[in-house]
Amino acid sequence: MKTLLIIPGVLLALLALLALLRLRLRLEYGEGGPSLAVSLGPLLLLRLPAPRREPGSGDRKKAKRKKKETSEEKKTKGGSVPGFQDLLSIIGDLLGKLKRRLSIDELTLRFLSAAPDPADAALLFGASGAGAAMLLQVLEALFRVRKTDVRTSVSFTETKPKVYARLQLSIPLGVFLWLALRARRLKRRTRKLRGPKVTEE
Repeated sequence: MKTLLIIPGVLLALLALLALLRLRLRLEYGEGGPSLAVSLGPLLLLRLPAPRREPGSGDRKKAKRKKKETSEEKKTKGGSVPGFQDLLSIIGDLLGKLKRRLSIDELTLRFLSAAPDPADAALLFGASGAGAAMLLQVLEALFRVRKTDVRTSVSFTETKPKVYARLQLSIPLGVFLWLALRARRLKRRTRKLRGPKVTEE
């Protein structure tokens, strides 16, 4: 009889310990759209979007490394400002009551000023500090930010302003599972942010 009482207690204790485990999240937004990586220590648990597996008989490691470098370069180039604003809106809806309860360990933000007219690009660059500050203010309304790295630049060859952002934070496993239950909305809406797939021939 005592054993039957002990087993549920042990299970509850294990579940409580698992819920306290902290996961490492890295959310990025760039030219390739939003991406999410979830890890527990050195172990990568989840990556969205999942890497595509392409059949081939060549050097898979070399192709994988080249694909990773291309993906990283594409992300750090930055994506559209409206797309980033839409992503922030999605994150705000997803967090719900957790707003301001989660802390960002590190925030990287790059704002590129650009316009069809170089004079307009120069004017936008002059005001880019205020624009980056506004984006940072939106993020600080959602999270408590511990460390920030915000930089602005200008391009006279691009025609539209772009933004690149990377957020790194750690959250308890229980909180992550709660967020996962609300992630279907995020999945549907991020498909619109990515746009149509481009196939290479």
